[in-house]
Amino acid sequence: MEFILGIEYLGHEPFDAFSIIGGTAGTDASDWLVDFHNGSGEWNSTAYFDMGRETTP
Repeated sequence: MEFILGIEYLGHEPFDAFSIIGGTAGTDASDWLVDFHNGSGEWNSTAYFDMGRETTP
């Protein structure tokens, strides 16, 4: 299963760092693994990204 997310920044800070994690709930939650592809061939349980009005911190 694959999801593509679109994120719109509505803040006013020049630059912010964010982290995301995925999880599941329910009786079969232990059967699922949520990982994020970082674009270079690696999968991770947590992903980080930066957003803001500027492109650099």
